[in-house]
Amino acid sequence: MILVYILKNQEGNEASNKKVYKASGQNIAMQKTSLKTILHLNILFFSLIIAVHLARLLTGWEVTINAWQVPLWINILAIIILGFLTFANARHLR
Repeated sequence: MILVYILKNQEGNEASNKKVYKASGQNIAMQKTSLKTILHLNILFFSLIIAVHLARLLTGWEVTINAWQVPLWINILAIIILGFLTFANARHLR
């Protein structure tokens, strides 16, 4: 069984970024991915997807899925949704 506990900072009760996993007598310290890093990656990923949707809108690329022509309004909807998610992630970073 794996016991998980969070190391305490020396200054107070705040948890540090390390988790220690104790399995079969060995302690393995692992660095926890910070929320700030995850938000930055989300912003980057969403921005790249927005760029692809914008490129399709501006160039008029045709996308066909099983003989179904994907309309351009789907790209507009995706840009709006992804733009909101990007904005929300950037706002959360502050």
